Amino acid sequence: MKRTLLFSFLFICLYSYSQDINKISLGNVSLEELQMKYYEKDSTAGAVILDEKVYIYSNPKKYYSFTREYYVKIKFFNKEELDRATFIIQAGIPSKRSAYVGVDGVDFVEGTTYNLSDNGEIIKTVLDVKGALVENINDYINKTTYILPNVSEGSIIEFKYAYTTRSSSILNQPFQTTIPKVKTEYELLNATDYEFYVRLNGMLKPSFKELKMKKKCIKKKHECYYVHYVFDSVPALHNEKYMTSRENFISKLTFTHEFSINSELGVLKGWKAINKRLKSIYLSSINKTGFFKKRIPANTVNNGTKLKVAKEIFRFIQNHYTWNERVDLYEEVNYNKSFKEKAASASTINMSLLNALRAYQFEANIGLLSTRGNGKITKLHPSPNSFNYLVIVVTIEGKKYVLDASRKNISFGQLPFECLNEDVRVFDLFNENPYGNKSYWIKVKPISNNKVLIKSKIEFSPENEGFFGNVDIKRSGYYSSLKKEEIKSSSQEEYLSSIESESIDLEIKNYTSFFLDRVDKAFREKFDFSILIDEEETSSIKINPFLLNRYESNPFKMKERLYPINYGYARSEAFFINFIIPEGYEVVKYPSDLKYDLPNKGGNYLLRVKKDDQKISILSQLQINRTTYMGEEYEYLKELYNTMIKAHSSIIELKKK
Repeated sequence: MKRTLLFSFLFICLYSYSQDINKISLGNVSLEELQMKYYEKDSTAGAVILDEKVYIYSNPKKYYSFTREYYVKIKFFNKEELDRATFIIQAGIPSKRSAYVGVDGVDFVEGTTYNLSDNGEIIKTVLDVKGALVENINDYINKTTYILPNVSEGSIIEFKYAYTTRSSSILNQPFQTTIPKVKTEYELLNATDYEFYVRLNGMLKPSFKELKMKKKCIKKKHECYYVHYVFDSVPALHNEKYMTSRENFISKLTFTHEFSINSELGVLKGWKAINKRLKSIYLSSINKTGFFKKRIPANTVNNGTKLKVAKEIFRFIQNHYTWNERVDLYEEVNYNKSFKEKAASASTINMSLLNALRAYQFEANIGLLSTRGNGKITKLHPSPNSFNYLVIVVTIEGKKYVLDASRKNISFGQLPFECLNEDVRVFDLFNENPYGNKSYWIKVKPISNNKVLIKSKIEFSPENEGFFGNVDIKRSGYYSSLKKEEIKSSSQEEYLSSIESESIDLEIKNYTSFFLDRVDKAFREKFDFSILIDEEETSSIKINPFLLNRYESNPFKMKERLYPINYGYARSEAFFINFIIPEGYEVVKYPSDLKYDLPNKGGNYLLRVKKDDQKISILSQLQINRTTYMGEEYEYLKELYNTMIKAHSSIIELKKK
């Protein structure tokens, strides 16, 4: 399971010592390191960080701004990782009238490349710092690019720099990247009066940790706060299928301030501060019920249960607007303009839904969430900037429904796949409270019945020199909405070409689809097909009966995966195949039964085959019963897909009698 350590520190001290800026020296490269052909703990790695050190301290010579010293030593095994020999440093440019002139910026840079000559001697090439490319990003930031010279496969580089800034974001440090590290070390001496919440995120356990107040650390007279972490043998963190944001799992150290605002009641912090801030942001946008009551047709809301009326209001808003692919989370809404233009951001569309529902006395509120790609929110010390999407939460007869009307292909109570990230924070901005309105968390539950069922009939015709048949596909839940979105984003010709590319020489005819524009209906497709073969091959013929949606590679390729596997929703995929045995032919080979069960009823794969004189009947079914699986279940999932891949590579072979 994911391990999170949370500490609350108050950094209060008046002075700090300035570390020796040249504490880290270059030249720490051995002949043994240069002769390395691969990293023993990860032989697939294209490079390895042999050593990494970060020292950060409050610098009394620079108004107690933060100075960061950084050192790294990297060994390269292949050319795909050589871009790591390029370093980009962004540093602030204080105004000429600022008291901080000469504070922000790069203090020094050094770098060396090491190679072996043909006779085994070490060749050093020193970085020409003056040759760096300096680019002005804006009036406040410069970007400087340093490229280490003569770097190739087998090289080792050392690079170090120091820069100073007043921004506390410099304190944050990732301990993992996409290549492994032999060792990484972090030290901080802080002398500011900032209040930070320090969080160690990720699955890795430090080999050394020290967090304490250091007395007499400055001229043996003053105290400062000291943070020291060491990690050894840090594995690479690779992106892989069925994961949420890598920021959820990467081992890193973060320093954050608690969100606060000044109010008539004094300083508010945490959720009280966020509730009150959101009320001020959304106040002008949440009281437009009259606008929508005039525009929703009366026959939409006059008949049926509360749930039916809510669905009709949802459908009206969904059909009226087209999403412009923007979110605009905290933008003020111009309802006259957006309603007239019929194109709007996701937030505007859903705020319109909020007002429309409340116009008819529904208990509806704003819900904010962080999408899968944005990462999970730290609940104890939140910030409005942690959210990046707005939905609506409506309560009907005691049941809460989380709604998003911005997408054309999702149903009432369904969220876009990227929003399936476990939690939504509901904000009741209509209940007056001087300390900030009420807010609370609810869990996002994906819709059920996410299934795809593919039925096919396959016949071989010697006279026509090919296979012929028909396919009937039914998709429900997310399989349905995602497929509808895919089809609508391209032409039918392009879509059918993509299906035909799944099997060699497959040609589709008489394609028909059903309920493409009905979000409340499962999507269905039917078509006939043919696969022609060479005339000489008709005496002995082979075919893979899994014509579509065939699994050919395992989505899980790593040796181990520490972070969870997240599917977003439980699912079922099934094939029913009837292969008709032609007269005058005998079956030489056909698929065999296979089965693999995940532990604890987590799911399974089943291949069941029956043969008689007329046909071969095949059932193939994948069942994923849970949304999330832990890292320790990774090997079981990998074997599940290996079993299915083996099944989907099966062939039927016929021979003339």
